[in-house]
Amino acid sequence: MKILVLFAGLLISISAVADTSQLKLDLILAKRGDVSAQFSVATAYEFGGDLKKDLKQSFDWYMKAANQSHAPSQYKIGYFYENGYGVAKNKDTAMSWYKKAKANGSNQAKKRLNNKDYEKNEKAAKDKRLALQAKLEKDDVARKAKIAAENKKLAKKQRAAAKKQAQLAANKKAQKSAAKKKATANKTVVARKKPAVVKIPNMMKLVLNNKWKNKHGAADFLPSSTTTCLESADNELTCFSSEKTRKLNGAKVSYTAKSTIVGFKSSGSFKVIYNFNATGVTGIKSKTIGPYGLKMIEGWQEPAIAVKCQANDRKNITCYRGNKKVKFRR
Repeated sequence: MKILVLFAGLLISISAVADTSQLKLDLILAKRGDVSAQFSVATAYEFGGDLKKDLKQSFDWYMKAANQSHAPSQYKIGYFYENGYGVAKNKDTAMSWYKKAKANGSNQAKKRLNNKDYEKNEKAAKDKRLALQAKLEKDDVARKAKIAAENKKLAKKQRAAAKKQAQLAANKKAQKSAAKKKATANKTVVARKKPAVVKIPNMMKLVLNNKWKNKHGAADFLPSSTTTCLESADNELTCFSSEKTRKLNGAKVSYTAKSTIVGFKSSGSFKVIYNFNATGVTGIKSKTIGPYGLKMIEGWQEPAIAVKCQANDRKNITCYRGNKKVKFRR
Protein backbone atom coordinates (compact mmCIF):
# COMPACT_ATOMS: atom_id res chain seq x y z
CA MET A 1 0.00 0.00 0.00
CA LYS A 2 2.88 2.39 0.72
CA ILE A 3 4.18 1.84 -2.82
CA LEU A 4 0.75 2.64 -4.27
CA VAL A 5 0.53 5.84 -2.21
CA LEU A 6 3.99 6.89 -3.47
CA PHE A 7 2.96 6.22 -7.09
CA ALA A 8 -0.24 8.23 -6.60
CA GLY A 9 1.74 11.23 -5.33
CA LEU A 10 4.18 11.08 -8.21
CA LEU A 11 1.37 10.82 -10.76
CA ILE A 12 -0.28 13.98 -9.37
CA SER A 13 3.02 15.88 -9.69
CA ILE A 14 3.33 15.12 -13.42
CA SER A 15 -0.35 15.19 -14.41
CA ALA A 16 0.01 18.70 -15.90
CA VAL A 17 2.75 17.44 -18.24
CA ALA A 18 1.32 14.21 -19.66
CA ASP A 19 -2.12 12.74 -20.18
CA THR A 20 -1.49 9.07 -20.90
CA SER A 21 -0.90 6.53 -18.15
CA GLN A 22 2.07 5.07 -20.08
CA LEU A 23 3.83 8.45 -20.27
CA LYS A 24 3.15 8.98 -16.56
CA LEU A 25 4.77 5.64 -15.82
CA ASP A 26 7.73 6.44 -18.11
CA LEU A 27 8.32 9.74 -16.27
CA ILE A 28 8.17 7.99 -12.89
CA LEU A 29 10.62 5.28 -13.90
CA ALA A 30 12.88 7.77 -15.72
CA LYS A 31 13.29 9.85 -12.55
CA ARG A 32 14.19 6.65 -10.72
CA GLY A 33 17.01 5.99 -13.21
CA ASP A 34 15.35 3.43 -15.51
CA VAL A 35 17.34 3.78 -18.75
CA SER A 36 14.56 2.52 -21.07
CA ALA A 37 12.07 4.96 -19.52
CA GLN A 38 14.59 7.83 -19.86
CA PHE A 39 14.96 6.99 -23.56
CA SER A 40 11.15 6.94 -23.98
CA VAL A 41 10.74 10.34 -22.26
CA ALA A 42 13.55 11.81 -24.40
CA THR A 43 11.81 10.52 -27.55
CA ALA A 44 8.51 12.07 -26.42
CA TYR A 45 10.18 15.49 -25.97
CA GLU A 46 12.00 15.15 -29.32
CA PHE A 47 8.94 14.50 -31.47
CA GLY A 48 6.17 16.10 -29.38
CA GLY A 49 2.68 14.70 -28.95
CA ASP A 50 1.66 13.95 -25.36
CA LEU A 51 4.52 16.28 -24.35
CA LYS A 52 5.27 19.67 -25.91
CA LYS A 53 8.27 19.34 -28.23
CA ASP A 54 11.38 20.50 -26.36
CA LEU A 55 14.78 19.54 -27.82
CA LYS A 56 16.67 20.83 -24.76
CA GLN A 57 14.63 18.55 -22.46
CA SER A 58 15.05 15.73 -24.98
CA PHE A 59 18.83 16.19 -25.00
CA ASP A 60 18.99 16.17 -21.17
CA TRP A 61 17.03 12.88 -20.92
CA TYR A 62 19.07 11.24 -23.70
CA MET A 63 22.22 12.30 -21.83
CA LYS A 64 20.98 10.64 -18.60
CA ALA A 65 20.49 7.36 -20.46
CA ALA A 66 23.73 7.78 -22.47
CA ASN A 67 25.71 8.13 -19.25
CA GLN A 68 24.44 4.65 -18.36
CA SER A 69 26.04 3.24 -21.56
CA HIS A 70 22.69 3.03 -23.39
CA ALA A 71 23.80 2.74 -27.03
CA PRO A 72 20.64 4.21 -28.71
CA SER A 73 20.83 7.25 -26.40
CA GLN A 74 24.59 7.67 -27.07
CA TYR A 75 23.82 7.69 -30.78
CA LYS A 76 21.13 10.34 -30.21
CA ILE A 77 23.56 12.55 -28.27
CA GLY A 78 25.95 12.37 -31.24
CA TYR A 79 23.09 13.19 -33.60
CA PHE A 80 22.02 16.21 -31.51
CA TYR A 81 25.60 17.56 -31.36
CA GLU A 82 26.04 17.08 -35.09
CA ASN A 83 22.87 19.01 -35.93
CA GLY A 84 22.78 21.49 -33.04
CA TYR A 85 19.50 20.17 -31.58
CA GLY A 86 19.09 21.32 -27.97
CA VAL A 87 22.84 21.98 -27.70
CA ALA A 88 25.54 23.94 -29.55
CA LYS A 89 26.63 22.19 -32.77
CA ASN A 90 29.98 20.38 -32.35
CA LYS A 91 31.06 17.85 -35.02
CA ASP A 92 34.03 16.51 -33.01
CA THR A 93 31.90 15.88 -29.93
CA ALA A 94 29.29 14.25 -32.12
CA MET A 95 31.88 11.84 -33.58
CA SER A 96 33.09 11.02 -30.05
CA TRP A 97 29.56 9.99 -28.99
CA TYR A 98 29.07 8.00 -32.20
CA LYS A 99 32.21 6.00 -31.33
CA LYS A 100 30.87 5.29 -27.83
CA ALA A 101 27.54 4.16 -29.29
CA LYS A 102 29.31 1.96 -31.84
CA ALA A 103 31.40 0.34 -29.07
CA ASN A 104 28.16 -0.51 -27.26
CA GLY A 105 26.65 -2.18 -30.33
CA SER A 106 24.81 0.63 -32.18
CA ASN A 107 24.47 -0.22 -35.87
CA GLN A 108 23.30 3.35 -36.60
CA ALA A 109 26.51 4.75 -35.13
CA LYS A 110 28.57 2.22 -37.09
CA LYS A 111 26.91 3.29 -40.34
CA ARG A 112 27.39 6.95 -39.50
CA LEU A 113 31.10 6.51 -38.91
CA ASN A 114 31.70 4.25 -41.92
CA ASN A 115 29.32 5.59 -44.59
CA LYS A 116 30.08 9.05 -46.02
CA ASP A 117 26.69 9.17 -47.72
CA TYR A 118 24.80 8.66 -44.46
CA GLU A 119 23.64 12.29 -44.41
CA LYS A 120 21.66 11.68 -47.60
CA ASN A 121 19.68 8.94 -45.89
CA GLU A 122 19.06 10.92 -42.70
CA LYS A 123 15.87 12.62 -43.93
CA ALA A 124 14.44 9.28 -45.08
CA ALA A 125 15.34 7.75 -41.70
CA LYS A 126 13.68 10.64 -39.87
CA ASP A 127 10.54 10.33 -41.99
CA LYS A 128 10.47 6.61 -41.23
CA ARG A 129 10.78 7.29 -37.49
CA LEU A 130 7.97 9.85 -37.64
CA ALA A 131 5.78 7.41 -39.56
CA LEU A 132 6.51 4.71 -36.97
CA GLN A 133 5.71 7.14 -34.14
CA ALA A 134 2.43 8.05 -35.84
CA LYS A 135 1.58 4.36 -36.25
CA LEU A 136 2.33 3.66 -32.58
CA GLU A 137 0.13 6.57 -31.52
CA LYS A 138 -2.67 5.39 -33.83
CA ASP A 139 -2.39 1.85 -32.48
CA ASP A 140 -2.44 3.20 -28.92
CA VAL A 141 -5.64 5.14 -29.64
CA ALA A 142 -7.20 2.02 -31.17
CA ARG A 143 -6.13 -0.08 -28.19
CA LYS A 144 -7.65 2.39 -25.73
CA ALA A 145 -10.87 2.49 -27.76
CA LYS A 146 -10.98 -1.31 -27.72
CA ILE A 147 -10.44 -1.40 -23.95
CA ALA A 148 -13.15 1.25 -23.46
CA ALA A 149 -15.55 -0.83 -25.57
CA GLU A 150 -14.71 -3.95 -23.57
CA ASN A 151 -15.25 -2.08 -20.29
CA LYS A 152 -18.60 -0.77 -21.58
CA LYS A 153 -19.59 -4.29 -22.58
CA LEU A 154 -18.51 -5.61 -19.19
CA ALA A 155 -20.53 -2.89 -17.39
CA LYS A 156 -23.59 -3.84 -19.47
CA LYS A 157 -23.17 -7.49 -18.48
CA GLN A 158 -22.79 -6.53 -14.85
CA ARG A 159 -26.01 -4.48 -14.97
CA ALA A 160 -27.81 -7.41 -16.62
CA ALA A 161 -26.46 -9.77 -13.94
CA ALA A 162 -27.61 -7.39 -11.18
CA LYS A 163 -31.06 -7.18 -12.77
CA LYS A 164 -31.23 -10.96 -13.02
CA GLN A 165 -30.11 -11.29 -9.40
CA ALA A 166 -32.85 -8.87 -8.32
CA GLN A 167 -35.43 -10.89 -10.26
CA LEU A 168 -34.20 -14.11 -8.67
CA ALA A 169 -34.46 -12.48 -5.25
CA ALA A 170 -38.02 -11.36 -6.01
CA ASN A 171 -38.95 -14.87 -7.21
CA LYS A 172 -37.38 -16.37 -4.14
CA LYS A 173 -39.35 -14.02 -1.89
CA ALA A 174 -42.58 -14.96 -3.69
CA GLN A 175 -41.79 -18.66 -3.36
CA LYS A 176 -41.07 -18.21 0.33
CA SER A 177 -44.40 -16.43 0.85
CA ALA A 178 -46.28 -19.18 -1.02
CA ALA A 179 -44.53 -21.87 0.99
CA LYS A 180 -45.42 -20.11 4.25
CA LYS A 181 -49.09 -19.93 3.25
CA LYS A 182 -49.08 -23.62 2.33
CA ALA A 183 -47.43 -24.55 5.62
CA THR A 184 -50.07 -22.59 7.56
CA ALA A 185 -52.88 -24.26 5.63
CA ASN A 186 -51.52 -27.78 6.17
CA LYS A 187 -50.40 -27.11 9.76
CA THR A 188 -46.90 -28.12 8.69
CA VAL A 189 -43.70 -26.32 9.53
CA VAL A 190 -41.43 -26.27 6.56
CA ALA A 191 -37.73 -25.98 7.33
CA ARG A 192 -35.87 -23.82 4.83
CA LYS A 193 -32.16 -23.89 4.14
CA LYS A 194 -30.24 -20.67 4.22
CA PRO A 195 -28.27 -20.03 1.06
CA ALA A 196 -24.54 -20.55 1.40
CA VAL A 197 -22.53 -17.34 1.72
CA VAL A 198 -19.99 -16.99 -1.10
CA LYS A 199 -16.99 -14.71 -0.61
CA ILE A 200 -16.05 -12.98 -3.88
CA PRO A 201 -12.31 -12.12 -4.00
CA ASN A 202 -11.12 -8.73 -5.31
CA MET A 203 -9.20 -10.06 -8.31
CA MET A 204 -7.49 -6.76 -9.20
CA LYS A 205 -6.00 -6.41 -5.70
CA LEU A 206 -5.03 -10.09 -5.66
CA VAL A 207 -3.08 -9.63 -8.91
CA LEU A 208 -1.59 -6.23 -7.99
CA ASN A 209 -0.45 -7.02 -4.45
CA ASN A 210 1.69 -10.08 -5.30
CA LYS A 211 4.87 -10.80 -7.26
CA TRP A 212 4.23 -13.47 -9.92
CA LYS A 213 6.74 -15.82 -11.51
CA ASN A 214 6.94 -18.99 -13.58
CA LYS A 215 9.56 -21.50 -14.70
CA HIS A 216 11.28 -18.80 -16.81
CA GLY A 217 11.61 -16.40 -13.85
CA ALA A 218 9.83 -13.16 -12.93
CA ALA A 219 6.69 -12.42 -14.99
CA ASP A 220 7.05 -9.88 -17.83
CA PHE A 221 3.43 -8.71 -18.04
CA LEU A 222 2.15 -9.35 -14.49
CA PRO A 223 3.33 -7.60 -11.29
CA SER A 224 6.69 -9.18 -10.35
CA SER A 225 10.14 -8.39 -9.01
CA THR A 226 11.01 -6.91 -12.46
CA THR A 227 7.62 -5.49 -13.50
CA THR A 228 5.99 -2.46 -11.85
CA CYS A 229 2.20 -1.99 -12.08
CA LEU A 230 -0.23 0.68 -10.93
CA GLU A 231 -3.96 1.35 -11.08
CA SER A 232 -4.41 3.51 -14.20
CA ALA A 233 -8.24 3.45 -14.26
CA ASP A 234 -11.21 1.69 -12.71
CA ASN A 235 -10.70 -2.06 -13.07
CA GLU A 236 -7.43 -1.48 -15.02
CA LEU A 237 -3.71 -1.89 -14.30
CA THR A 238 -0.80 -0.55 -16.38
CA CYS A 239 2.58 -2.30 -16.09
CA PHE A 240 6.15 -1.63 -17.32
CA SER A 241 9.06 -4.06 -16.92
CA SER A 242 12.73 -3.27 -16.44
CA GLU A 243 15.16 -4.21 -19.22
CA LYS A 244 15.70 -7.98 -19.46
CA THR A 245 17.67 -10.37 -21.69
CA ARG A 246 16.44 -13.66 -23.12
CA LYS A 247 18.20 -16.27 -25.30
CA LEU A 248 16.43 -17.22 -28.53
CA ASN A 249 18.00 -19.93 -30.69
CA GLY A 250 21.54 -18.92 -29.73
CA ALA A 251 20.94 -15.15 -30.03
CA LYS A 252 20.31 -12.75 -27.16
CA VAL A 253 17.44 -10.25 -27.16
CA SER A 254 17.37 -7.32 -24.74
CA TYR A 255 13.86 -6.02 -24.19
CA THR A 256 11.28 -4.36 -21.99
CA ALA A 257 7.55 -5.06 -21.85
CA LYS A 258 4.52 -2.90 -21.21
CA SER A 259 1.06 -4.30 -20.52
CA THR A 260 -2.50 -3.34 -19.69
CA ILE A 261 -4.56 -5.67 -17.47
CA VAL A 262 -8.35 -5.28 -17.65
CA GLY A 263 -11.69 -7.07 -17.21
CA PHE A 264 -11.24 -8.42 -13.68
CA LYS A 265 -14.17 -10.67 -12.76
CA SER A 266 -15.21 -12.29 -9.49
CA SER A 267 -14.86 -15.68 -11.22
CA GLY A 268 -11.08 -15.08 -11.28
CA SER A 269 -10.72 -14.26 -14.98
CA PHE A 270 -9.08 -11.20 -16.56
CA LYS A 271 -7.35 -10.14 -19.81
CA VAL A 272 -3.78 -8.93 -20.49
CA ILE A 273 -2.72 -6.91 -23.57
CA TYR A 274 1.04 -6.47 -23.89
CA ASN A 275 3.87 -5.35 -26.23
CA PHE A 276 7.59 -6.08 -26.28
CA ASN A 277 10.19 -3.38 -27.03
CA ALA A 278 13.41 -5.09 -28.20
CA THR A 279 16.25 -2.69 -27.38
CA GLY A 280 18.98 -4.86 -28.88
CA VAL A 281 19.64 -8.20 -30.62
CA THR A 282 23.08 -9.88 -30.58
CA GLY A 283 23.90 -13.04 -32.49
CA ILE A 284 22.39 -14.49 -35.64
CA LYS A 285 18.83 -13.26 -36.16
CA SER A 286 16.13 -15.75 -37.12
CA LYS A 287 12.36 -16.08 -37.15
CA THR A 288 12.41 -17.88 -33.81
CA ILE A 289 9.68 -16.64 -31.46
CA GLY A 290 10.28 -16.89 -27.72
CA PRO A 291 7.90 -17.56 -24.86
CA TYR A 292 4.92 -15.21 -24.88
CA GLY A 293 5.67 -14.00 -28.46
CA LEU A 294 9.06 -12.20 -28.19
CA LYS A 295 10.70 -11.82 -31.67
CA MET A 296 14.21 -10.93 -32.86
CA ILE A 297 13.01 -7.55 -34.17
CA GLU A 298 14.32 -4.32 -32.65
CA GLY A 299 11.84 -1.67 -31.50
CA TRP A 300 8.23 -1.96 -30.40
CA GLN A 301 6.82 -5.22 -31.75
CA GLU A 302 3.34 -5.00 -33.25
CA PRO A 303 0.61 -6.05 -33.12
CA ALA A 304 -0.01 -6.21 -29.38
CA ILE A 305 -0.54 -9.68 -27.90
CA ALA A 306 -3.69 -10.48 -25.92
CA VAL A 307 -3.96 -13.36 -23.45
CA LYS A 308 -6.79 -14.57 -21.23
CA CYS A 309 -5.93 -15.45 -17.65
CA GLN A 310 -7.73 -17.40 -14.92
CA ALA A 311 -6.90 -17.56 -11.21
CA ASN A 312 -7.05 -21.23 -10.16
CA ASP A 313 -6.85 -20.11 -6.52
CA ARG A 314 -5.22 -17.26 -4.59
CA LYS A 315 -1.70 -18.52 -5.36
CA ASN A 316 -1.87 -19.74 -8.97
CA ILE A 317 -2.81 -18.11 -12.29
CA THR A 318 -2.91 -19.71 -15.75
CA CYS A 319 -2.79 -17.53 -18.90
CA TYR A 320 -3.81 -18.76 -22.37
CA ARG A 321 -2.48 -17.48 -25.71
CA GLY A 322 -4.28 -19.50 -28.36
CA ASN A 323 -3.69 -23.17 -27.52
CA LYS A 324 -0.64 -22.35 -25.42
CA LYS A 325 -0.83 -21.85 -21.68
CA VAL A 326 1.60 -20.45 -19.11
CA LYS A 327 1.28 -20.98 -15.36
CA PHE A 328 2.27 -18.33 -12.79
CA ARG A 329 2.53 -18.59 -9.03
CA ARG A 330 3.21 -16.10 -6.27
